[in-house]
Amino acid sequence: MDASAFERGLPHGYYIPVEDIIGNSALKTMHQLERCLNDPTIGRLAIVGRHGVGKTFLMKHLHNFALNLGDDRFKYVIWVSLGDEFTIKDVQDAIAAALKCDIGHTPNRAHKLSKTLGDLGRFVLLLDGLTKSDVPESVEEILGHSVPAHGDGIECKLVVTTNCTASDSESRMLDSFTKVEVGCLPEKEAFELFKHEAGLDDIHVAMLDNIPKLLVKECGGIPGWIVNCASGSRVYGVDDLSGWRNALFQFKQLVQLNN
Repeated sequence: MDASAFERGLPHGYYIPVEDIIGNSALKTMHQLERCLNDPTIGRLAIVGRHGVGKTFLMKHLHNFALNLGDDRFKYVIWVSLGDEFTIKDVQDAIAAALKCDIGHTPNRAHKLSKTLGDLGRFVLLLDGLTKSDVPESVEEILGHSVPAHGDGIECKLVVTTNCTASDSESRMLDSFTKVEVGCLPEKEAFELFKHEAGLDDIHVAMLDNIPKLLVKECGGIPGWIVNCASGSRVYGVDDLSGWRNALFQFKQLVQLNN
């Protein structure tokens, strides 16, 4: 461990509790992310997709995967969450807090962060929640030149989640990233996720006049919507048909308001 990081008490990283991955689509995307993280020619990785598709969920799994690789691969695994709105200064402050370092209020904050990260050697910095409207023009504005985009034998990684899509041209910063897009679930996997979260089996679904299937269809394959809908449906039990019908009616209205 480098002396400065040791003096700051910077840990290797902490395991993040997260639910198991369900469905082949999510597993396939997860394996793609793991390959990118292990690829020594990739320094910057963006997990992209619309709100609710599970970007943060998958990045938590990627964080734990990096931890499990051990110190020989990455000495530090650093997680930083951003709020709904932020500035470049906010991002820098959040990263500095995670690194337990003081970058002050001078114009060369990016340079200070770059030096601090460079001193760490092998690290993964996972930055969760870059919204499309707030993504900076370049990584260098935030971190200086501490994380190269591509090359040979890259030992440090920057991973971000953002609601920009792989084809989005609004963010020039993401041009330097290898992008992995998280899409909506196919119908069968969406229904399996709903049953798992709602505690239902096929017999219960039939008893409920297949309303759960109709609810899943309204969710459009978005995992976040499916989980929230299933969790809310638990209050009706498996024999309250009127409650499930009311849930379907209310959810349809909610979907119409959001479209």
